[in-house]
Amino acid sequence: MLTEDHEAILYHLGYEWWMFRSMYNFLMRLPDTDDPVRNALLESLVIHGRGLIDFFFCEAKKRDNKTDWVIDDLGHGLKHETVIPAELIDWRWHTNKRIAHITSSRNDPLTEWKVAEVRRLLEERILCVRNALKGDIPGDWPGDSPTTTNLIGIVGPTASAESRRDTIGATGCAGKTGPTMPTGLIGPTGPTR
Repeated sequence: MLTEDHEAILYHLGYEWWMFRSMYNFLMRLPDTDDPVRNALLESLVIHGRGLIDFFFCEAKKRDNKTDWVIDDLGHGLKHETVIPAELIDWRWHTNKRIAHITSSRNDPLTEWKVAEVRRLLEERILCVRNALKGDIPGDWPGDSPTTTNLIGIVGPTASAESRRDTIGATGCAGKTGPTMPTGLIGPTGPTR
């Protein structure tokens, strides 16, 4: 039986997993071109991935903030893992240095995010939660929500839905391709009055 706190933790864990899966699936359909919408989806993917990594691997007493939930808080014999796979260490580092903070690391472009392996590793942890909680996961758990949107139809067709890759190209200010930095002053970018 889940307590009210456990239900809240499980809900937010489900939200993070749903968003990670959704962004992953959307990005699989998009070309690796620099585009502000694609960059926003990519940044969302990596931030949600970092949140999941922190949840599963952060020791309760070492969390950044006492309000942060970690797997230990979910009870039911679930504990953080002490050995973090290298792919997740890299993901977290690149998220912090290339997406969440403005750092000099952005000067050394990243060519791709290793999404397939990170998704597999996170999915294994989600399965551990499912196994530990058995019938306590509600039927409307956000982690099981469909990864569909009406916005893709508005944007228009892109790559084939069947296209699958193990990586997603890193674009935008954190990646290899992105907007050209201006060398001089530029005028207004919006409409003039």
